[in-house]
Amino acid sequence: MLPPPLSLPPANGFGPPPGQMSAAGTHYRLEGGPDGELVVLISGVYDPPVRYDLLAPALVAAGYRTLRYDPYGRGWSPAPRDFTYTAAEHVQQIATLVAELNLKPTGLVAHSAGAITALLYAEETPSVRDLVLFAPAGAMASPVPGFSLLQRVLGCLPCGLGVAVVGRILGGVPPGDFLPPVGVALQDSAETRMLNAWNLAWDRCNRLVHGTRALAASVLRLPLTTLRRHNFGDTFRQRGARLLLMTAQRDPQVRGVEVGWYASLFGDGATVDPPRESGGHCFFLQDHAAVWPRVHAFLQQATHGALIQ
Repeated sequence: MLPPPLSLPPANGFGPPPGQMSAAGTHYRLEGGPDGELVVLISGVYDPPVRYDLLAPALVAAGYRTLRYDPYGRGWSPAPRDFTYTAAEHVQQIATLVAELNLKPTGLVAHSAGAITALLYAEETPSVRDLVLFAPAGAMASPVPGFSLLQRVLGCLPCGLGVAVVGRILGGVPPGDFLPPVGVALQDSAETRMLNAWNLAWDRCNRLVHGTRALAASVLRLPLTTLRRHNFGDTFRQRGARLLLMTAQRDPQVRGVEVGWYASLFGDGATVDPPRESGGHCFFLQDHAAVWPRVHAFLQQATHGALIQ
């Protein structure tokens, strides 16, 4: 079944922003009543700014309040000139936005490289008790052999030359986020083609407005495969925080997720779903009718339990 229509950007740019701009220059959308528990939706650095167009309304309809924002250099958030796309700076962007709006988040939903921001932000934010991670980067297989070494070598190049090199490598057509599942019906293949077209339209728009610097610098400077070197200590277990981790078997971008490491951070609060067989990197869009109830049930749980399958 095809998902509800997703918004497409104009051909010559993003068009009018659907949300508001913060004083620090972050475009955000705060939706839902002020009495609902706040769930912050964190996108990956490569993501179009509207990937939560299906999940955010579902959360609001269930009584939550949602905050979604565009990372600097993506969507309607221009990148500050001194922004270098490190993990600490990505965390600071969301911390600054939440503080400016005087909000107190209790849950985070993050996708891809956004999971790095989510874990680091949650570590320093005691009000956060629930995390949902879709296809998390940070503790995964190297996208190419020797990736972490390549990051270090290119990072040593002077005057942003490393970013320029990575930008040149990534300057072509982006990898597909949705793969046709094996043995699917024609209607499912049509869904995949539609979602891929939607993804490519937003990517072209981002490249037109921002170029490739945000993506290239983030790929160079984020701990995409080495987050486990960060010492989280017993922070999440002592807080009684909970985790729902969801992945897809046919994800072309985030592979080999070290689910045991994520589970160890949360102990009895960890829930790791079996990998979904019918989706790609953005399975939460491709398989939204099944994913949303799973997320909702997790957020609604009153007790902490472990389910590692």
